[in-house]
Amino acid sequence: MNNKVIVIAGRGNLPKVLINEMIKKNLDIHILFIKGNETKNNLLNHSHTITSYGSIITKLLNLKKNGFKKIIFAGSLQKPTFKQIRPDFNMIKFLPRLSKIFLQGGDDRLLSFLIKELESMKFEILNIKEYLSNYFPSHGCITKVRPTKTASSDINIGKKILDNLSPMDVGQAIIVQQGDVLGIEAVEGTDNLIKRTKKFIKNGERPTLIKLLKKKQDLRADLPTIGLNTIKLCKKNFIGGIAFSANYTLFLDFKKIIAELRKGNFFLYGIK
Repeated sequence: MNNKVIVIAGRGNLPKVLINEMIKKNLDIHILFIKGNETKNNLLNHSHTITSYGSIITKLLNLKKNGFKKIIFAGSLQKPTFKQIRPDFNMIKFLPRLSKIFLQGGDDRLLSFLIKELESMKFEILNIKEYLSNYFPSHGCITKVRPTKTASSDINIGKKILDNLSPMDVGQAIIVQQGDVLGIEAVEGTDNLIKRTKKFIKNGERPTLIKLLKKKQDLRADLPTIGLNTIKLCKKNFIGGIAFSANYTLFLDFKKIIAELRKGNFFLYGIK
């Protein structure tokens, strides 16, 4: 059995969490860092390569020659502009198809394109849930505090809007308060959405953050992720709770999150 896996590491703590779990399974890991994305110094002790978007195909093909035929994505990657790619001789073959994806827009389209191309080159793209199954809470309330009737109504509103926005490949999150939409996630990410909408919060019942998997989203890349920092930001910015896609939302530092939520009136609710 081939136990050699390439980890394409993006920003945040997810790469570290994933790699620690994979090491426990005695996998032979090689980390691929892409320039322009945050590099975790504590991961540089592992076998790794730092490359650019324009040279990533060449690096992957070289690793494949050494038996690395499996790839797993971990952490968010900053989307480059088309001009920033600066393709080498291997990447230039993809430019005609890639240019069409850039014109269509959307991170999911770009990731789906990349996965499809890698599979055509006989790479196997792994699902992160295979290694972090305990990090995906199921349906229902996982806190003692439960959503109120108002919060439940806001969750339903947010879900309908995100479901309708899914084909447009916008964001994964929305903040709703008492029926009013305070903000929808764009390229800035969930944490910046929380900060941006603070000025719109009104008196009364606090708003709810709804963060959901997009419809028809490839489960092997860019799953909804919630970390301890997001929880702290929510509490600091007067968010009353989070609704998430049950079984498809990755919670980092789950034990620390639960410990943090014991301190205040805040809910986490998994939507089927």
